[in-house]
Amino acid sequence: MEQTAQRRIYAATQAIADVGRPRISAYERVSDTERILMIGGDATAAPEAFPKAHPEQIRWLHSQGLTLDDAIKRAGDWLAAKLKDLHD
Repeated sequence: MEQTAQRRIYAATQAIADVGRPRISAYERVSDTERILMIGGDATAAPEAFPKAHPEQIRWLHSQGLTLDDAIKRAGDWLAAKLKDLHD
């Protein structure tokens, strides 16, 4: 069987298996620290679109006493530290 057809069949069976099951986002599958970094990184990539597309993540940040700008700064600081480690 052709791989493309196999992928379509697999996708169809996954869709059936997921019916009625609540979706858990990638943000909910990681630690709070990782979640903040993910939100900050994603918001950096799409600063205007992110808040509109993910209002639940903005609410979650606020429940943690953080703003989107805080998350963006933390993600930037994390990335800068990782890049520094690569060059040291």
